[in-house]
Amino acid sequence: MANIKITELTALEAQPSTDDYFVIVDTSEAADADKTKKIDFGYAIKTYADTITATVFASYPEVVPSARVYNNAVIAVANHSNVTLTFNSERWDTDTIHDTSTNTGRLTCKTAGIYHIYGSVQFEANATGNRYLIIRLNGSTVIASLGHTEVAAAVEDMSISTEYSLAVNDYVELVVYQNSGGALKVNAAANYSPEFGMTFQGKAST
Repeated sequence: MANIKITELTALEAQPSTDDYFVIVDTSEAADADKTKKIDFGYAIKTYADTITATVFASYPEVVPSARVYNNAVIAVANHSNVTLTFNSERWDTDTIHDTSTNTGRLTCKTAGIYHIYGSVQFEANATGNRYLIIRLNGSTVIASLGHTEVAAAVEDMSISTEYSLAVNDYVELVVYQNSGGALKVNAAANYSPEFGMTFQGKAST
């Protein structure tokens, strides 16, 4: 590309090639020194790209914090009771979010940010009463709730999800409720029930 002087009022006539260069004047040099410096276009673009990449990775971890867990056995849910489901197995866990031996019903935030949180269950067939599926924060705060009040004499499938900003060591649980008049099982259904997970979406603030 032909030599072109660029000012704040002009623009390049064509995109430079990688071996074209920008000439700059270094006014900090002594009067008898060479004030003229050159930066080739390819280097400038790479430097800019590296800076943008570093900024992105500073906001989004290279390995996204995420976990999905399940229980491979049925869970009995007493009548008219809130029961926190437990999970004895993991499909994956990239950030020590879950523990299969202690507090197995919890997914615990290890990287602060906004999370997509989800769960699914299947109740055994029973036509009496209501069914509820709840995502609960730190043992007390309900952050999502789903109710089925007109159940049929068939298995009851329920799925729930929400997005929520979590701080480090906040934890969420998947809670079920039923009032069929007696104990009712949450079935163990491959890849579906009971399942619980959460995935990092990004930082809540800069």
